[in-house]
Amino acid sequence: MQGSIWTVPTQAFTPTQIRAASATFKKKATALDGWHPRQYKDLSEDCLQALGSLMALYQRSGNWGHEGQQDLLVRCLPKEGVDDSRPSLLFRSGFRLWGKLVQYQLRGWQAEQLADPELNNMRGKRCGDSLWRAIMKAGIARHHQMEVAEIIMYVSKTFDRVRGQVLIARALQLGYPPQILRMSMRSCRWPRRLVLGPLIGREVHPEVGIAPGSPVATLELAMVLAVDIRRLRHAYPAASFLVHADDVSFQLQHKDPVALAKEMVCIAADVVHNIEREVGLRFSLQKSKLLSTSNKTARLMTKAMGGYQWQHEVSVRKLGYEYSIGRQNGLG
Repeated sequence: MQGSIWTVPTQAFTPTQIRAASATFKKKATALDGWHPRQYKDLSEDCLQALGSLMALYQRSGNWGHEGQQDLLVRCLPKEGVDDSRPSLLFRSGFRLWGKLVQYQLRGWQAEQLADPELNNMRGKRCGDSLWRAIMKAGIARHHQMEVAEIIMYVSKTFDRVRGQVLIARALQLGYPPQILRMSMRSCRWPRRLVLGPLIGREVHPEVGIAPGSPVATLELAMVLAVDIRRLRHAYPAASFLVHADDVSFQLQHKDPVALAKEMVCIAADVVHNIEREVGLRFSLQKSKLLSTSNKTARLMTKAMGGYQWQHEVSVRKLGYEYSIGRQNGLG
């Protein structure tokens, strides 16, 4: 069912708004086109008024000016705590400044539509908060002689695999401003080149996905997954779900290890079905983990999972922390 469309202001951005947004960028931020985003705050009042009007015009039309000149660079950034990297797009400073202004405009929509406790990387939340809650739940369950199990699943190439029709459908359901969506989808299809040290690749033109590094990429990915997480929460009220960008995990407690294993396998199958088949994303089974407070539960789950053989771990690196559900102090 389509929700009411969230209305963003149509008037020009003011010099005060632009200066405030420009000042929030870190001094080490990239300056792809030779302009650092912080430099915009030093422009004259007349320049900022003209810039604010131009950006508002682009936003209303859903088209960024001179799109043919908006070549993007793809840089591989190291992931914290693991021997791996992730691609991130480097946008030009003018588009990044507009994105910062749009983030302010979307705060009301985010508070209304993405306030789910399972969506962990939204504004006002800290990574450690959700982990502490999960550890406390596991500790209370262990105190009452209950078994606890948790599966942590990692989505592979999350932003690159989001299908356009799914993104549009979710946007209609949650009332996401169409002009912002149009701009985002068009920017994802701008030509890009991979950079590896002094080497630069040939120009490529993607057809699907959300642009990683886009000012609204995190919001739009959460929007895509929110509908499925709400359905799972309703279908399995005893389970605790958590989504943090490309990490999806769920935890369950039960006195009977057999019943716990069966329910966990059922939830895992439902999660895979919804997010892989309905949304089009793909889980990396090599990186997915299984935590439990009982070796018996782990053996039962591993046996019942069939084709989905997750690694059984005592503790894992999760959201930058050493995390465990089987010891008193489960966060390091």
